[in-house]
Amino acid sequence: MDSRLARLCDRVAESGWLAAAILTPLFFNIFSSRVFEPDKLTLLRSLALVMALAWLIGTIERGLGRAESDGTGGEAWWRRVLGTPLMPQVLLLVAITLLATVLSVTPHTSFWGSYQRLQGTYTFLCYVIVFAVAWQRLRTRAQLERLLNAIVLASLPVALYGVLQRYGLDPLPWAGSVRERVTGNLGNAIFIGAYLIMAFCVTLERALARLRRVVGNAGTMADAAAAG
Repeated sequence: MDSRLARLCDRVAESGWLAAAILTPLFFNIFSSRVFEPDKLTLLRSLALVMALAWLIGTIERGLGRAESDGTGGEAWWRRVLGTPLMPQVLLLVAITLLATVLSVTPHTSFWGSYQRLQGTYTFLCYVIVFAVAWQRLRTRAQLERLLNAIVLASLPVALYGVLQRYGLDPLPWAGSVRERVTGNLGNAIFIGAYLIMAFCVTLERALARLRRVVGNAGTMADAAAAG
């Protein structure tokens, strides 16, 4: 049985990946110099650090003794990691990124990212932290349902804002035209397109799942009525 502190750390970690799924696509700051990416990534980096700290405290609280007692010691843990789909590729990508940063002609910029976008090794490692903590602590169907629902809910305002821009109803005075190339909350037509394509797949799954539940409940009620 996990301690209260360990359960609290799990809730903090889950709150972190839910906040990342909701706030990162929605947030932008018109009063900052770059408006979109640096502000989003600063937020995401902060969430990743909180998630990493919660995971670390929770892991320490559970203790190595418990891991050894239930047969999930260090060696077994590594076998699990390497046996998980995509994890070996992620670890390889992390190693390549770190090596490229060390060998870069401008290691400082490679690690911290440029002023315009902040897309450097540090940001990439924050992506990996969010992925790894979710992989480690997302354990129940209810957690998965909450994450998928969060992705769908966050995509709705983004899509709606894009529609407003397309029809010239955007109240914000952007420097360039956003009617022909809608940028939405992402600041770039390519970015919003990629995000909404991914969110569409999740939305379609959610819709089909709800439809199956409705059909299943209707069938159950019909059987009960026939039996009555």
